Amino acid sequence: STGINEEETRTDWINALNENKNKEYIDIITRVKQSTTMRVKKNVSSAVVTTSAGKDVIRKFVGKKAVQSIEIVKELVTKFEDKKKATDVENAIIKIAVKAILLWQNKDIADEDISEIVPLVRNLWVDVLNYCQMPFTYDSTCIKTHASLLIVSFNNVLGPFVSEKTTQLLRDTIQYLTTKEFLDTIFEPEQQDQLRKEIALILNNDWAKNRFLSSQ
Repeated sequence: STGINEEETRTDWINALNENKNKEYIDIITRVKQSTTMRVKKNVSSAVVTTSAGKDVIRKFVGKKAVQSIEIVKELVTKFEDKKKATDVENAIIKIAVKAILLWQNKDIADEDISEIVPLVRNLWVDVLNYCQMPFTYDSTCIKTHASLLIVSFNNVLGPFVSEKTTQLLRDTIQYLTTKEFLDTIFEPEQQDQLRKEIALILNNDWAKNRFLSSQ
């Protein structure tokens, strides 16, 4: 146990992000560290991102659809492998997402960096959406190719600000989720039709249309 009061930690993160949302210079990590020093002796980000507080940060700054996507991924990994692996993958996604949000809020990651990543995310997003809606067009190599390009871009953008352990975690997680064996369990079995419909509903929403789908 880390001895963290999760509700207080969650509040610290949301308040720190909100307070600094529109400021030119932001030092969120320092602010959160200072407000939790008496409760956590290690970097707060290491603790919060593997808890529901991390989901709250994602929900606040990306949207509830992002959290729903994470939960579906966890469900799929549980079916494909086991609950422990699913929890590991979920925690990895949350950890990386929260770090990216903080870096962007802190202006370590510029809008130009995000603009380089967005087309790569769009490609992967549209791949999965199309295959959910038309599974007969499914091609695992297409997803894997786009995922590999996304890994390179993420590493270029996040690499200077995170540890090698984190970049390796990012690579391992994306590579795991884009193996043919894992993807086949989503797109090939007929019994997964309802799940594919649920994924498509999440991916084909107003938030995604504004960011990823409108230029298609």
